[in-house]
Order: sequence, then C-alpha cells, then structure tokens
Amino acid sequence: MQSLKFIYISPSVTRILGYTKEEAINMTIEQYLTPESFQFIMKELKEAIKLDSLKKLPPDEIRTYEVKEFCKNGSIIDVEIKVKFVRGTNGNPYAIQGTTSDITERNKFEAEIEKLNQTLELKVIERTEQLQAANKELEAFSYSVSHNLHTPLRLIKGFSEILNQKYDKIIDDDGKHILDTISNNTQNMEKLIDSLLNLSKTTRSDLRKIEVDMNKIMNIVI
Repeated sequence: MQSLKFIYISPSVTRILGYTKEEAINMTIEQYLTPESFQFIMKELKEAIKLDSLKKLPPDEIRTYEVKEFCKNGSIIDVEIKVKFVRGTNGNPYAIQGTTSDITERNKFEAEIEKLNQTLELKVIERTEQLQAANKELEAFSYSVSHNLHTPLRLIKGFSEILNQKYDKIIDDDGKHILDTISNNTQNMEKLIDSLLNLSKTTRSDLRKIEVDMNKIMNIVI
C-alpha cells in the first residue's frame, strides 16, 4: 500500500478517462489527479492510516470523496471515488480498493440549480421590496382619502342636521325624509371609509391562523 501502485484497473475507469488498460495501470495517482485533488487525497489517506493505527477507524468503512481527474485528451472531469482498506488475515490494511464515478454532469446540473435558486431569491427580494413600497403608497393614499372625504362628509351631515332642527316647522315630511337619508348615508359612508382604513392596516400586521367553524359561518351567511 505504501507504493500506491495500481494492481487492477476497472474497465469503467479506462472508459471514463480514455486511457488504455495498460496506460492506466502504469500511471501514478499523482498523474491522475489535479495538484489540488492529489494533495487533498494524500492528506485524507494519511489521516485514515493514522486513525486505523489507533483503532479508531471501522474495519469496513467506505469513504467518499469528490476530486478532479485528468482525461487522456487533457480535459478535467469531476469524479466521485469511494475507497476502503483491503485487510489481511491479521486485520491490517495492505491495499486500497476504490470505485470511480463521473459526476461532471451532475455537478453542472447542481450548479445550474444553485444559480437558478439564487436568481429566484433575488427576484423574491425584489418583488417583496416592490410590494412593501406599494403597501406604503396604499397606506399613505388611504389616509389621504380618509382625511379628504371625512371632512366634507361631516359638513354634509352637520348641515343636514342643522336644517332638520332649525327649520323643523318649515320643512315638510318629504324634506325631512330627504335630510334623514342624507344624514344616514353620510354615516354609512364614514363607516365604509373607516373599514377601508382598517383593511389597509392589516397589510402591516402578521397573519394569525385560527381554527374556524365553517358550518357556523355558512349558517350566518345563509
């Protein structure tokens, strides 16, 4: 195991990397891996050997790593390797058994998903900011409308009540009915404006979920 020479190469490795079986079995691990991946694997291997010597490594433990390997045509691919120690009758490791899978396309797909997620998050943030701005504008508009409508409504209601009281003996029943209608409608309008204001305030409040009796609500509506 100390020589780190290959004693067997799976046909899948030659298919993935493009080397012939003879070329592949005579190459070193360092020739397969990019410099960064080689340093990473050697560090992990030393750590595994150390843990095993301290009896802290499960005998049949399989470790999985993602590394980059060179293909024969010079391209670099992402591979997933699963390795475990091959042990002798005394339980000590004397070789390393590993399998290799090309995960280049999987990584590209995952990277694309991550990119889409980031784009989606940015759009959500943008839409949220737009919605908050719209809510603020709606709130300001609601208060403005409330102020501008409440004042004339109060005047209309007040004048109609004054007419009804001051000229009670002059105005006939039809006139009084008209003034009462004006007063009642202005009251209804004020209630409607207040309700709209209360509705606008709900956009700034957290929603609370509660259980409701739908049968009871239907009975009230019907």
